[in-house]
Amino acid sequence: MSQIVFLTLFLGIVSGTQPLVLEVTGPVKSVRVLFGGREVALMKAPPWETTLDIGADLTPRELTAIAFDKDGDEVARVSQIINLPRPTAEFDIVVEDADVSLRWRHLMNEQPEHATITLDDKPLVIDEQLHAKLPKINREKTHILASEIRFPDGFVARRETVLEAALSASAASQLTPIGLRDTGKGHPRNWDGCITRADGKPVRTAAVEKPSALVIAVRDPYPPTGLPSPLEKWLTDQRKRPNWSIRNTTEFDRTTSVRIVWAVSQQFSDVEGTADLFEATSDFDASSDFGRSNGNVLFMLFTDYTGKAKDDAPRQFTDAVAVAGIRGVTAAQRRAVVYVLSGTEDTSKNSPAAVRRYLETLGVPLFIWSRVGPFPSAASIWGSGDDISTYAKLSAATARVRNALEEQRIGWVDVDPLEALHLKANPRCGIETLARP
Repeated sequence: MSQIVFLTLFLGIVSGTQPLVLEVTGPVKSVRVLFGGREVALMKAPPWETTLDIGADLTPRELTAIAFDKDGDEVARVSQIINLPRPTAEFDIVVEDADVSLRWRHLMNEQPEHATITLDDKPLVIDEQLHAKLPKINREKTHILASEIRFPDGFVARRETVLEAALSASAASQLTPIGLRDTGKGHPRNWDGCITRADGKPVRTAAVEKPSALVIAVRDPYPPTGLPSPLEKWLTDQRKRPNWSIRNTTEFDRTTSVRIVWAVSQQFSDVEGTADLFEATSDFDASSDFGRSNGNVLFMLFTDYTGKAKDDAPRQFTDAVAVAGIRGVTAAQRRAVVYVLSGTEDTSKNSPAAVRRYLETLGVPLFIWSRVGPFPSAASIWGSGDDISTYAKLSAATARVRNALEEQRIGWVDVDPLEALHLKANPRCGIETLARP
């Protein structure tokens, strides 16, 4: 049996030139690497390593490696999707003769705490190096190898592999949540035929619902001082003498939670690459004690940073917006990203144009807010934005976000996450898709 496994797992947002390392077993004579359906590398001998040029475009695409034997017949393939939500950790099950081993990667380099491997639901003995031995099996029949790895941070990763006479392939099936907008034109009794693939063929839609919402704000942990605005004075007055009747117009509704992603990152490196992880608050909603006395928008704008980054740490605002976008689609919630501008230098790897396109591709609305007056010309690279320097302007900007969330719905469709970005909605059903690939 031949098998091909990615040793390089792209768990975060990826652009530019990246190394790619594969593990290949069995009588394989060549490996073709496809990215977005286009061949980008051909390897004819070990070591099975190459360089992948992803470019500046963050559009989610599929990376596929295909193994061929001496006759040019395909004997194994493996795929992973780049720049779509990925779990904190992933692993593969590698089978070579009677040896089974687990190849894993955790974004923060956590070591596995516990692991199991089963063959056709029967447990195998696994050693400290996460290896196990296969018993004698009938190779003409299909068998299921399943494994689970638990990490100290509580994250659990699961994987299944189908063992057949010629090929091995990972098996998984689940519904994918997609963002939709209610056009207000009425809905049918059922959703049959309402959502289709790019070729017009309908996909099974299990439900369309209106779950809770999440607004992710990108902020400078240490915003520049000496930039007073009427909004700051208004906030100070509100803290001394709250006026609840006007404060309510600067709040999201009670079904909306807020999370802050701070524009500073920590880097975690291993032999497979470096991951930038941005600090973030826990989700905050207006029903908490703090929320009832402060409001979720004011929390989003004025909560103090309590992390470990120093005030001179490089800021990566644009990269943080991209991370906020992908986190917005990780949970099956209505979503929006709000970037609160700062006068601090941006040291991001990605460009604002690429990140704005990326959020449009994912179907995540992006709002740019300026606390210090008219939208600064230096921020024109982002396009238009909102001046929130007064109460009235903040109220209007809040209403725009609130209205965008109110129109959103989440549909559950029977396609993979990459294909889900290319689905279309039938106008007669009163919905349209948010993703703009």
